[in-house]
Amino acid sequence: MLGKAVVVFVLAWAVVSLGLGVVRIDAENYTVRVRTPASIAQAERGDEFAKSLPAIDASLPRSASVLVVWVSSLSGFPESSGGIPIASDPEAPVWWAYSVGNYYLYPRRVLVSTNPADAASTNVDVLIIVRSPADSEPAVVSGLTPASVYTSPTQVVTVYRRTGSP
Repeated sequence: MLGKAVVVFVLAWAVVSLGLGVVRIDAENYTVRVRTPASIAQAERGDEFAKSLPAIDASLPRSASVLVVWVSSLSGFPESSGGIPIASDPEAPVWWAYSVGNYYLYPRRVLVSTNPADAASTNVDVLIIVRSPADSEPAVVSGLTPASVYTSPTQVVTVYRRTGSP
């Protein structure tokens, strides 16, 4: 008798689990997930800088040299996650820009600076300036022209390309 009760219990548990699994699978749109590259899905969760990188990557030649200048009057990131500041360390933007920039723009060499003067004295193919809307755009070296601008309430990402580069 106990054996039959165990079999009925296990069978009922399997049917309920299968039913819940089908409901959860049916509620998820896996075709969208499968067709979306992981880099784009990750960028959608980041700040404006991370969100702009897949489009920047698609527009640049693989051999381009890149300088990211992070200009911000705010300490740490201008973004937060759920109302909690991501970092209060003044060097945090450098490591964020370096990590995310190299991830999305590989195999290009990505340099990072927090000094606005570097934008006026660089010899790279692409200059990316990340700043808060309250900060002014730094002076840019001649020979670089604006290619695109990405904006959010907390960040402005401006991309400059060397005139005549592919």
